[in-house]
Amino acid sequence: MILLDQNGQSVRLTPVDYEFSDVNEVTADWIVIDAEITSDNGDWRFRDASLLAVECVELGSWLSEAAESQVPTTGPDEDPALTFIEPSLGFSVASYGDRTVNLRVHLSHLAAPPWQDIDDKLNTWTFFVELLIGLNDVRSAASSWNREAAAFPPRTQRW
Repeated sequence: MILLDQNGQSVRLTPVDYEFSDVNEVTADWIVIDAEITSDNGDWRFRDASLLAVECVELGSWLSEAAESQVPTTGPDEDPALTFIEPSLGFSVASYGDRTVNLRVHLSHLAAPPWQDIDDKLNTWTFFVELLIGLNDVRSAASSWNREAAAFPPRTQRW
């Protein structure tokens, strides 16, 4: 999935594999995400087990809701509306416009830009890329994400 804003910034997230092959592991449902970020502050990549399989489903649903202007907006100093067990990724909506959404992708810990020092990387949710995206493009991104994430269903019953 790619979230591409009207000014050329982008966040590409791709689920690529389960972190561990053993389905009996407690960690059987961790999904490795390959990411590429292009922002006004700089560009970087990361690859990390950032989401659980069920969280991949949550992200697709959340994006679909944002595309329908159904996610409440938050301020830049508030925690993201959507967070996960691993605090590397978060998502929030800054505002809605006429057929657009101003979407924030929060990146910390291993997902943070490499130029940040360790204290900044661990300061959860303070760094984000803000993307102005058409609602139809967010719908397409949600569909793309759901197709990609479907290859990695939950393998345990604990969720």
